[in-house]
Amino acid sequence: LNQEIILNGVVVSIIRHQDNLYKFIFHSHKYGDILLTADSSYIRYLTPANELQLKANIYKPHEYENIDAFDYANYLEGQNISAIGYVLKGSQISFKGTSALYLPQRLRYYLSDYISQQLADSQVKPLALALLIGEKDFSDNQKKLFLESGISHLMVISGLHVGLLALIAFVIARFAWSLSPRLCRKLPAQNIAVAFSMFVALIYSLLAGFGLPTQRALIMLSVVGVFWFLRKKDSILRSLAIAFVLILLFDFNAISNVGLWLSFSAVLFLVFVAVLMQSSSKWFVTLSTQLYLSIL
Repeated sequence: LNQEIILNGVVVSIIRHQDNLYKFIFHSHKYGDILLTADSSYIRYLTPANELQLKANIYKPHEYENIDAFDYANYLEGQNISAIGYVLKGSQISFKGTSALYLPQRLRYYLSDYISQQLADSQVKPLALALLIGEKDFSDNQKKLFLESGISHLMVISGLHVGLLALIAFVIARFAWSLSPRLCRKLPAQNIAVAFSMFVALIYSLLAGFGLPTQRALIMLSVVGVFWFLRKKDSILRSLAIAFVLILLFDFNAISNVGLWLSFSAVLFLVFVAVLMQSSSKWFVTLSTQLYLSIL
């Protein structure tokens, strides 16, 4: 596919500015997600959740399989992007309405704009954008620093961030609900805390762009939450197996994503270490587990 074509669809990502051009993901009703480039004359149309009709030249990305070279085509396939292209200069764009399904992306867009304005001259801005809404806008020096220090994965919203926020939400909700004995007699504080933590995790995942890492974390957390409400005590290995199957049912292409295997292998390793150290002190287990996991 390499031709000029009229596309009907919706803007589904935050617009990224690069070299006087704007890049965004456009979900075409016919071709799926397409990575498009447009010049500044179209910027007023490119708000996430806008349904548009536009004319573009699109083509299927391909790469030669050079050893040690970055496979851009494989990367796009992992992001479920079926084609790339550009909006034709001088062509008309028709606004067709607003898609309610992608309103979380619009909220991300407004938050990104607000954070960028408030922290315009601050070195904290790239970190805030990355950790709050999953937008990576790091300089080359920052990327090099993260890579050499081995903390690049901390800048990608994943199970660590979703789980930590869910834990904080659980503690706050349980404490607040427990202040009222009357409420506790109606509904246990633990149930409210679990439900609230899952809700917070869902909202955070949506604000983070609902990428593959956040999807995996949310599914794994939901399995634990469902077992809790069903009053069913199950082994963590079975819970992991169920979460793994659900992830593949949701997106089977995830099986070729290295992040999936790293996530599950890390959790399995933590279970293995916990079993071996059942008789050890709590502080020793905490510190040594971090060391073993870093080595893994």
